[in-house]
Amino acid sequence: MVDLRKHPVDIALRHGLGYYPGDDSRAQRGTSFEDDLLLMKAAEAGQGLALVAQELVRPEIEARRLVQALDHPWPMRFSYYLLHQKEDAERAEIKAFTEWVLEEMEQT
Repeated sequence: MVDLRKHPVDIALRHGLGYYPGDDSRAQRGTSFEDDLLLMKAAEAGQGLALVAQELVRPEIEARRLVQALDHPWPMRFSYYLLHQKEDAERAEIKAFTEWVLEEMEQT
């Protein structure tokens, strides 16, 4: 996987959990768990929200150990990410490509 800070890459399209070499956004997100069951236990202990698949958490909700905080589904864990350096955000070609990708996504 290419580190955008070390290689001459303008834009990277990636699929995953959103943490990649050279990306410090995970530190800004706060605590995270790789295991959904641990995440649910943390929520049950009052440590925050557990954003997990409804099928997985349904027994906990029915047993009233957890409550549903949102009235709409949360997106899947793995998502697509378009990455570029912060200082490149205003470059015309970066903006044009980003807008094109977003338009294509809306059509599918």
